[in-house]
Amino acid sequence: MEYYRPESFAEALPLLSEFGDSATVIAGGTDLLVDMKFRGFRPACLININSLRDLSYVEENGEGLRIGALTSIQALLKNKLLQEEYTGIADAARQFASIQIRNLATVGGNLGRASPCGEMAPPLLTLDATVVVASEGKEKEVDLTDFFLGPGQSILQPDELLREIRIKPLPAHTGSSYWRLSYRDVLDLAIVGVASRVTLDGDNRVAEARVALGAVAPKPIRAEKTEALLKDQLLSEDLIVEAGKMAAQEATPISDQRSSAKYRTNMTAVLTKRSLRSAAAAAAKGEGEGE
Repeated sequence: MEYYRPESFAEALPLLSEFGDSATVIAGGTDLLVDMKFRGFRPACLININSLRDLSYVEENGEGLRIGALTSIQALLKNKLLQEEYTGIADAARQFASIQIRNLATVGGNLGRASPCGEMAPPLLTLDATVVVASEGKEKEVDLTDFFLGPGQSILQPDELLREIRIKPLPAHTGSSYWRLSYRDVLDLAIVGVASRVTLDGDNRVAEARVALGAVAPKPIRAEKTEALLKDQLLSEDLIVEAGKMAAQEATPISDQRSSAKYRTNMTAVLTKRSLRSAAAAAAKGEGEGE
């Protein structure tokens, strides 16, 4: 195995261009090392980007929020701005494995893994996030909804790295939330994950809504029919119940060793209702605080 440890983003991109398909990128390594140790995966070339400190940051300016791809999950959890205004992200970080894993795992690595049950994708989908993908000499900005292709598959090419996540400024009276279900609280993968974002007008009417589902489809998805059901409607418990039912209809889960498809479908409705209530409560306060 060839091993490289670039010190900057500019040093990493030529290596990816040179080695192409034979290169494997490691950041936190929380998934890759398991593959190497227990599943027999042996990369021909390992490029360790964990030293690229120029990709670890959470910043806000007039254009919105910027999150570096190598920002650790623990850094997201501890960030005061996320706790107060982008609480769906903070919710997901808080429910992300153990503190040991959170200190290693990165937001870019979690997205790049393209797991259907990845924690960070649903809340970022509800925030209409885009990702900046770079290769040697060029970069592009892609809607996160277009980033995932299927289980373990994304649009990333062998010579590309995910550099940054971008979120536009949120409207006033917006709240976001993320709820997940697993057998051992945060230590297991999510059986179901649901994120919601709600923006209310002055009459308690839903000006805008986003609902995203994890672990119930081949990739993290937006529940667009549920969003359409909520938009421009007076927020009520009956509406939230109907939204839960609609989200369950949009889910296409499988049965595996962790859960049956039927249970996942039922819990999609339950968690959608909980997530919407939390997001709406935060929006009604004019804050970004979830429950």
